[in-house]
Amino acid sequence: MTTRAHGVLLFVLIAAMLAGCGERRTPPAGPAVALRAENLTVSPSTGPVTHVLVRNPGAETYRGTVTATFPDGWKMNTTCQDVTVRPGETARLAFAIERGADSASNTYPVHLKAVSADGTEVTRAQTIVCASAPYFKPTIDGQTDDWKDAIAVTFATGGRKTVVVTYWSRRSLSLLVAVEEDALTPLPEQGGGGACDAVQIAVS
Repeated sequence: MTTRAHGVLLFVLIAAMLAGCGERRTPPAGPAVALRAENLTVSPSTGPVTHVLVRNPGAETYRGTVTATFPDGWKMNTTCQDVTVRPGETARLAFAIERGADSASNTYPVHLKAVSADGTEVTRAQTIVCASAPYFKPTIDGQTDDWKDAIAVTFATGGRKTVVVTYWSRRSLSLLVAVEEDALTPLPEQGGGGACDAVQIAVS
């Protein structure tokens, strides 16, 4: 009698384990929308229009409200817009800067928030820059005198500051890159690899 009871209990446990293995688990849902603020093309003090991209990666139409918070002291024509985005599409929302201020580091924090009709909230904190190259042909002589009117992009990697400034002239794009480093490790003269200091620039 005892043996049979143990056998029944063991059978129930195995059946429960097999039932658990056969469950279908729904993968976690991704964000309702993807938010991204575009970089500026002219300095914010000139009063440009900036844009926020709202992409719908889902299978249903998204309806909600997008709020953009820009640096302190800026005056915008609006900071909140309703949006409807069909599946797989991207909406581009315009926000006009009525009064802005330039930053010496050329970095501007932007906070984005989207709230759907059912209350689902998506947020993103982002830093944008003024990605612009004035028209000028500098003298390439190792000096920085010709670069004072260029718009710098500043960022830090590994605790070291990098400053990139650009000019363009007809078909030429000129770059000045300043890296905060204690000592320069040049590229080996004979090649063959090895450690060296380098900056990689991608133009798209």
